[in-house]
Amino acid sequence: MPSRTIGYSLPSPVASSRSSNASSPTKPTATYRASYIEVCKILHPNIQPRNDWELTLLPSTTSSFASFTTNKEFYAYSDVKLQEHFRNFQFKFKFTDEEIKDGRALSKVNEETAEMLDSPGTIVKPHPGDDDVHIRAIPQSDYSIRMWGTNMDKTENIASISSKQLQVNQ
Repeated sequence: MPSRTIGYSLPSPVASSRSSNASSPTKPTATYRASYIEVCKILHPNIQPRNDWELTLLPSTTSSFASFTTNKEFYAYSDVKLQEHFRNFQFKFKFTDEEIKDGRALSKVNEETAEMLDSPGTIVKPHPGDDDVHIRAIPQSDYSIRMWGTNMDKTENIASISSKQLQVNQ
């Protein structure tokens, strides 16, 4: 599978979900891809990832040991990290020299990365108006519980507690 260029200007795919928040218009919960693109635009507006692997790598390169000002610098870094990844793929498999050389390793990494990026971004805090946000007031309290996550069937959901008041009494 050949690498595909990830353009920030391309429309981001989003996952559809149902909202229980009928009080306001909603939009679908963003995929991990949409969230990664958003973070890359903020942290590295001048760097253009060449493929899904680089889209997931780029946000982690904000420290002093890996800071880039050009695509060329990032691509060199990415190529080194990809070779390391081929040897240390911890989740499902490690690759042989033959698989790396003939491109099967790169195809598999891109396939796995694309699958993750195209799934609903359940760990990403939703923006106002996002779909699949459930808000419940805590009785006799100024607080409410907000839950979100389109993968509820996998028990992947997140909650936060928020106050009706903007100031906290000290």
